[in-house]
Amino acid sequence: TRFVITNERSGAVGKVVVWSGVNGGSRGNAHGRFDSDPISPRPGQFQVGDVLTIHCCPTITVTSVDHAFGTRVLGQYFNFFSDEATQEFVGTRFVITNERSGAVGKVVVWSGVNGGSRGNAHGRFDSDPISPRPGQFQVGDVLTIHCCPTITVTSVDHAFGTRVLGQYFNFFSDEATQEFVGTRFVITN
Repeated sequence: TRFVITNERSGAVGKVVVWSGVNGGSRGNAHGRFDSDPISPRPGQFQVGDVLTIHCCPTITVTSVDHAFGTRVLGQYFNFFSDEATQEFVGTRFVITNERSGAVGKVVVWSGVNGGSRGNAHGRFDSDPISPRPGQFQVGDVLTIHCCPTITVTSVDHAFGTRVLGQYFNFFSDEATQEFVGTRFVITN
């Protein structure tokens, strides 16, 4: 999974990988570093207090609302082309706003259309806070994706010692939501 974020202090842009645990870091419950695309990891890239803003694909356009379960669930599921929402969202849960209805809730998304007539991925609300039910989605609906707004760097030390000080960043994963831990995403640092 890859996401775009901005380090508000330095302005650099690059893919990062994030793991659970701090691996020798002094504060936080997760850690990460640049992933060499396009920035190679090196000491000094992160500082305590850096704010990393996560950016997501802004919208998904619903291409069909049919499903393998038949007409009893028409509009409960939405189908779309995953290249539009970028492939990294497929297989995950994230918050959307349906711009037509104003509904805001967490959705779950899978690859394939599972009986849908148009698209290469599908999804539905995930009961947080909206339970899935027929009629929630219509062809042409625009779904705006919400992201975790920021990760705050809590320490920059690592089990590898002072030779990598500032190459890794540590943070509390509840701030970035647990969904991002164990993934790779792009940041602007």
